[in-house]
Order: sequence, then structure tokens, then C-alpha cells
Amino acid sequence: MQTILELTDIGFVRGGETILSDVNWAVRPGEHWVMLGPNGSGKSTIVSFLCGYQWPTRGRVSVLGETYGQGVDVRKMRARMGVFQPAQQAGLDVYHPDATAFDVILTGADGSLARYREYSATEIERANELFATYFSGRASFPARRLFQKLSSGERRKVLLLRIFMPGPDLVVLDEPYESLDIPSRIELETILVDYVKRNATPSLTILHRVEEIPQFTTHVLLLKGGRVFAAGSLAEILTSRALSDLYGVPLKLGRDGGRFYCVPAQTPPTAGAT
Repeated sequence: MQTILELTDIGFVRGGETILSDVNWAVRPGEHWVMLGPNGSGKSTIVSFLCGYQWPTRGRVSVLGETYGQGVDVRKMRARMGVFQPAQQAGLDVYHPDATAFDVILTGADGSLARYREYSATEIERANELFATYFSGRASFPARRLFQKLSSGERRKVLLLRIFMPGPDLVVLDEPYESLDIPSRIELETILVDYVKRNATPSLTILHRVEEIPQFTTHVLLLKGGRVFAAGSLAEILTSRALSDLYGVPLKLGRDGGRFYCVPAQTPPTAGAT
């Protein structure tokens, strides 16, 4: 497999408005990408293409060696991808109020949110193993507690284990830390880092804040106005000048112990500023 995912000449028009134009981008084996950009830059639209929720007006979307629109079973593809979206919490509360934390983890085997079949002994063992590995000694709740009775941080961790169920070939994390407090964010990232290191799984994380960039990240895609603003290795692309130009305000990027931070700058960074 030459690429994990690839977008080729992607364009998208909705209601007469151009959302994306001439997007070309590829993720290769062993790479870990983050996607950054202002609101309305097209980040969520790209994720919706990767998940098969909607289709571009033009161009080609290829994921894990399969090209969408050429006989791909999108439901199976989502399970292979391991898609994590915090908005799934609300759907579980409304449509599956009787689901336990363990039920939610199990549904990852199908890439669905509903437990609509009997799972095999191997699948049940896998779910128990995930819970024991990442919650043993740390969980404040039993695996069979109702999902809707968990705290926001606990729910988010359960949803993360859900995408690990099938042993995905690609992890896609869409705003994973949204609305989480700092301790919950750190706990969630600890689980993610451990899993990625254990399994060498390529990843894509969509974020708003550089402070949340996982420490295993290798590459960054910057989007602005529905176009690729910059893309490449994290060390080369992510600079004070690039962020200032991306968001249209003077910013200073720093790094402390492998963790990025960003603060307002008094003056725009000069050319070549890191």
C-alpha cells in the first residue's frame, strides 16, 4: 500500500458556495498527521469525505487502498479506520439509552453505535482486554455501567476504546479533546499515545489548538479558505509565521518538553521565524 489515504483534486460546492478547492493530500504508512485551520476552513468536510458521510463535487477519495465510489462498503471502511467523534456521545444518549460502557466498546467491532447482534467469544474477550488494559486500577466505574451515567471524560475514554476494538488500520480523531478539562484531556491522550505506540497505527487528528497536538505527531496539514495552506513535516511547517498567516493574527509558537504552546505576539513574526 503506497498511501494510507489520498485526496486527489478535491472540490466541493454546497448551495452554490465553494467549500473546498483543489485539495491534494496524502498520508503514508508510519505518518501521524494533525489538521489545523480556522473555523470554516474545510476540516470537518474533509473528515466527512473520509468517513463516507458525503461525497466531493469532484476529485477522488482513496482510503486504505480503496477508492470511494468503486464498490466500497463504507460501513466496513469506517471500522477499519477507527473514527472517533465526540458528537457520538449525544447520539448514544438519545437512541441507545440502555447501552452500557461495555456495549459501546463492543460496537466498535462493526463500526456502528448500536449493539444489534450477538458478539463472538473472541470479540467479548477483546473488549474485556481493552477495558482491563486501559482502565485497570484507573476506572471509577464498572464496565457494565450505563454509558449515559458516566462523566464526560469517562464517556470519551470509552468511545476511544470503541475504535480500538477491530484493531483499525488508521485512527481518525475529530476534535477528541473538545470540552474536556485538563486532567481528562491528559488521560485521554495517555491512552491514545500508548495504543499508537503499541500498534504503530497511522493517525489523523483534527484540532483547533496547537497545545493539543499529540507528541507522536510527524506531519501537519494547514487549511485556509477551503485550500491547502501548507502541508508537510511538523518540524518544517509549524512555525510562528505560518500560524500567524493561517489565522490572520500575530502569534508566537513555542515548545516546552515536546509540547507546543501558542500565545499572541506583539508584532507579526518576520520571515523565517520559527
